[in-house]
Amino acid sequence: MKREQDMSESELNQISEILDSHLSELWSDVQNKINQYVMAAKTELNNNKLRLSDAEPANDQYFSAHVLEKLFASLHEDNQEIAEKIIYNLKGQAGILE
Repeated sequence: MKREQDMSESELNQISEILDSHLSELWSDVQNKINQYVMAAKTELNNNKLRLSDAEPANDQYFSAHVLEKLFASLHEDNQEIAEKIIYNLKGQAGILE
């Protein structure tokens, strides 16, 4: 096993390419999974006649925000409080505070 500073530029580029390839596939999988769950939730809401006239409760932004919150928590040793603060700050930056 080599230390990063002992690797050639070619080796570092190869590492980057491998990681980028897998990250691209991961992102595609995440997007597809979010869409899958949004559609399943919409179907279940419709089947139960739970529709709102002014908003779609099952949407990709809602599910994405939930995934982000869980990811932030996992990055901070499963500290949900920190994750909620990060999400709150992001909502403020986006101008969508509730």
